[in-house]
Amino acid sequence: MLHLMRTLRRLALFILPLALLLSCQADDEEKLETARKAVPEALQRGDRMAARRAAAELGSEVPGNAARAVEMAELLVLAGETPRAMWLLESASEKYPGDADLGIAMALVALRLGNPSLARTASERIPPGSPRHATALILRAQAELGLGLLAITRNRRNLII
Repeated sequence: MLHLMRTLRRLALFILPLALLLSCQADDEEKLETARKAVPEALQRGDRMAARRAAAELGSEVPGNAARAVEMAELLVLAGETPRAMWLLESASEKYPGDADLGIAMALVALRLGNPSLARTASERIPPGSPRHATALILRAQAELGLGLLAITRNRRNLII
C-alpha cells in the first residue's frame, strides 16, 4: 500500500506540470488565433486602439516556440507596438538562440525602430549555411548603411566600403 502511494505521488509530480504546460500552450494558441483575426480587422476599420487592445491580449510571456514568437511580434508591429515586439524577440532569442527566422525578424524590427547596430548584430547571427542567409546579408547591408559604414555614391552608382 505504501509503495502504491509513493508511486501515485511520483506520477502526480510528473503529470501535474505536464498538464499545466499543455494547458498553457492551448491558451497561447487561442490568444494568438484571436489576435490573428482581431488585429487586421481593427486596422482595416481604422481602429488603431482596438488593434492595440487585441495585441495586449497576447500577454507578455515568450511563446513555446520561435515561430509563434515571430508571429506574435508581427502582430504587435501591425498594432503599433513595435518596442514591445522588439522586447518579445529579444527574450525569444535568448530562449531560442539559433533560430534564423527569429534573427531575421529581430533585424527587421530593429531597423524599423531605427537601431541599425542591433539589426547588424541580429543579422550576423544567421549562419552562412542557413536558407535565410541571403536575407540576413541584405539586412546587414541595410544596417551598415544606417551606421554609415557603407556609402552609395549617386554619380558612379558604386558601393564604397
